[in-house]
Amino acid sequence: MMNYRLSFITMALLAVFAWSCSSSSDSESAEGEKKEGFEEKYTKTERLKIIDELEAKAFGADTVKPKKALANDLMRNYFEYKNLYPKDSVSPEFLFKGGQVAMSIGKYRKAIEVFNVIYEGYPNYDKRVESLNLVAFNYDYNLNDRNQARKVYEFIVQNFPEHHLAEDAAARLTTLNMNDQELIEHFEKQNKAQE
Repeated sequence: MMNYRLSFITMALLAVFAWSCSSSSDSESAEGEKKEGFEEKYTKTERLKIIDELEAKAFGADTVKPKKALANDLMRNYFEYKNLYPKDSVSPEFLFKGGQVAMSIGKYRKAIEVFNVIYEGYPNYDKRVESLNLVAFNYDYNLNDRNQARKVYEFIVQNFPEHHLAEDAAARLTTLNMNDQELIEHFEKQNKAQE
């Protein structure tokens, strides 16, 4: 149990480090320190308005999936807002949305980094466990890295046993390495047991 916890913490810290190093367009590091040479162009209210407008374009009624350029612009604005106002109550929500947008355009490693920052940096955020679950989901389904997915699913089960996603994580651990035929048989058994 301790090895999994250390592995997860190490993975999360590496992700935070990589994210802070790779996001050179951000105004601050992941720790909230302003980078030298950054000048604020917009007020907080103006930034919120820009984000609202970008969200309306990206997720409007006629939009199935945001265009990549628009999605990147939206993510940049989410992350800049979080870096400028890390203690603002909307900052973790903007990060969460940014992670979801990253997933929608295939930036799965970026999404993992963002969701790890949420987990590590916002202990009181109500979607903290959901963020971990999305880390596992990205490793599992998008990157096909079952070993990393297993570590995160196990971490969820061990550390958040009362959370509704712990049951989902435990169920996925049961089927994680099954092939298609084994999955069919597993679900057929489950269906028969429920009848």
